[in-house]
Amino acid sequence: MHRNFKWILTLCLVCFNCIFNFLTAQGLDFLPPVLADSGGKGTFILSTADFGKITNGGNNQFANSVQIIDAANPWPPIWFTSAAPCGYNQVQNNVAFNWFMDASVQDGYISFYKEQSVISREMNHPHKQGLVAGYIICAGNLSAIDTFSSTTMPINFHAFAVNSKREKLGMLQLDTVLNMAEAWNSATDTMDLALLDIIEVVDSNNKVVFKWNPVAALGVGAVDRQYAHEPSATVPPGILDWSHGNALSWDYDGNILYSFRHIGVGKISSADGHVMWHLEGKKMYTDKRGDTIAFYLQHDFKKVRQMKDAEVYSLYSNGDKGHPQPYVLQFTVNSKSKTNEVGFERKIFPHKKIRSSGSGNYDVNANDNYLFNYGVTVGDTLNDFHVFMEEGDDKMQAITNYYLPKDVYSYKAHWLDGTSIPRPSIKNTDGVLSAIGNANNCIWYQLAGDNNTVAVKVGVGGEFKPLRSGAYCLAREYGVGYAVSRPVIFRK
Repeated sequence: MHRNFKWILTLCLVCFNCIFNFLTAQGLDFLPPVLADSGGKGTFILSTADFGKITNGGNNQFANSVQIIDAANPWPPIWFTSAAPCGYNQVQNNVAFNWFMDASVQDGYISFYKEQSVISREMNHPHKQGLVAGYIICAGNLSAIDTFSSTTMPINFHAFAVNSKREKLGMLQLDTVLNMAEAWNSATDTMDLALLDIIEVVDSNNKVVFKWNPVAALGVGAVDRQYAHEPSATVPPGILDWSHGNALSWDYDGNILYSFRHIGVGKISSADGHVMWHLEGKKMYTDKRGDTIAFYLQHDFKKVRQMKDAEVYSLYSNGDKGHPQPYVLQFTVNSKSKTNEVGFERKIFPHKKIRSSGSGNYDVNANDNYLFNYGVTVGDTLNDFHVFMEEGDDKMQAITNYYLPKDVYSYKAHWLDGTSIPRPSIKNTDGVLSAIGNANNCIWYQLAGDNNTVAVKVGVGGEFKPLRSGAYCLAREYGVGYAVSRPVIFRK
């Protein structure tokens, strides 16, 4: 009924990385380029997903990927990992599904979700059969050291956290049947097929130490009926998308923060699971100063900073049909008060007028520069490339816009403060290009087209002798992916 998870943690680290690369490795020739108006500042990590032809019965042009980007020179990336582009078999109604999501860095670990299938029937219930999937947890050198997966239930690829003790916090997707008749005053909703998210904590020995069912804790009627059947690329049509979990993390005190897109955000005890506080989505809250707090179909709920009497949190309100303007909402919760008093702090709007139907996030680095990732935008793909993210400074002034190819979007983007991935270097000796240092597992590309975004694989190995003038770069195996050199100009 559920996915067949085959991540084998007992493999030695070298074998794990080799097998991972064999299953996933694709080159720059399938990678969606990230471009910018001008040079940004810093390094960030993001995942990309091509929502193109596969939704209309075709093969996608670009691979889904995880990329580490130099903001000053975003293409080619510093590092990437990817799989073959998703494809569609119209005769068998099957999808060849290769998915990367939710790349982030936490407590020195870099993690991302990877899913791969050969012939999965994505639109059938139960949810997503026959997939190999899970979160890959990497050390700072991007070598895989652990996974988060399940042998019984699919993993929700929207939310994951790992801490310094290598405890893992994630969501499992439960196919079930819910009786919504009383909550919705509808006699026909006694046995609704539904998908909901179970929160789970696994220790460093992969022992489950905490499990929480939101239906039991919040009540079956917690879901907003207006949102319950919102169209989603991750849920089959006709299925009640009860929770749509999309954010999960530990708060400053070790308790758990959650976001359910169709319900709201809140905090639960990591000891016994009781609800410490909860804010309903779409409900208007008024603080003691008369400011209002409201959000709609949110993503990226997280802690921001801790004050003497309260904690500050933020979320990305994507908006809904009645409230189409997306924004970042920052608010406070006084956890020391008996009522967990809520206070408004500020709203942050993107400089570009957009509409966002899902995904997206807001991230700030140590220098207070921000990334405002719009998520899946609506009506903004008339050109070959579209704006998907804005970078700005500590005074909230925009520095640059970032672009992805049409129909390619990013779930989230995060700064990589303090994480350095070395690019390979190239030397030219009498017309022969060679990799400086390690010459193993090298792939050579010629770059052409506008902004050098067309990459063509032209050779393998430590050396390469170009036959014509042009821009060339080198990708060398690094951890579970490839580090990429800066382009060099070769003149014949």
